[in-house]
Amino acid sequence: MLALFFASFIFGPHHEARAQESLIKSAIKELRDSVTAFINAKDNDEISAQEKEIKRIETAKETLKKILRLGLVEISALKDRLNELEIEKLVITDYTFDASEVYDSLARLLEYYEAYHNDTLKKVERLKNYDEAKNIAKEIKKWRESIYAPGIQKILSLDLVLRNKAILGIADARFEKILSDLRKLKNSKLLTFAELEALLNAATANLKTAEALDDEATRLILRALKENTLNPPDKNLDENEVAISSHKRISNLVDQSIIKIKDAYKKFIEINTKVKKILELE
Repeated sequence: MLALFFASFIFGPHHEARAQESLIKSAIKELRDSVTAFINAKDNDEISAQEKEIKRIETAKETLKKILRLGLVEISALKDRLNELEIEKLVITDYTFDASEVYDSLARLLEYYEAYHNDTLKKVERLKNYDEAKNIAKEIKKWRESIYAPGIQKILSLDLVLRNKAILGIADARFEKILSDLRKLKNSKLLTFAELEALLNAATANLKTAEALDDEATRLILRALKENTLNPPDKNLDENEVAISSHKRISNLVDQSIIKIKDAYKKFIEINTKVKKILELE
């Protein structure tokens, strides 16, 4: 059972942290090595039962400590990412929020997660037998699934939405530049907008759809952030499932928005090609 827990942690949600990748990869490798050592200690028939039990406890303790240290690396990466997020840009016309309050709430949440890992490391140091190791492994697994993961999903969702807003902003600025250049050509009587109407309308429609999807994702993350993110021990399973479901919905909306932005860029290229033909540059 303990080996299965170790394996589930290795392939768990910590892979979504985007910073300190080399540290995380190194920690994962160490953790895999510890899992291998744990399995070997369990199956080794060349040592006495007492020696095997001591070896099992020592290996289990070391693996649990590496799991918790890996969690601390992930939390450190999330702290760095949180400091980089421009939360004040999370705006929508019919919704107001306090960016500094959101930041403080998420920062306190990460502090709580960090304290849990450090406190649990101390408990692991005091483990005396294999059953205690199994119990603490169950506790960590349950805590990560019911408390840690939903809170992390909020930060990852926030990151996704803000990244999409940045990409959308670049696309909007690019389209405005195209329109500005076309107006100059129109004023110089080198072309008419009628010749490009279909492409311009398609590009506009793609960007408007991308913006609508972005607005929906923004409303979802703002709603999630307004929930009582702190006091996670009071959260129940239904609320946790809602948080994870919300992250999936936000991720899906952002993916759809990105697709529409890509479609808009395709129209930008087509507009450029057609303008060159009209001006006989090709």
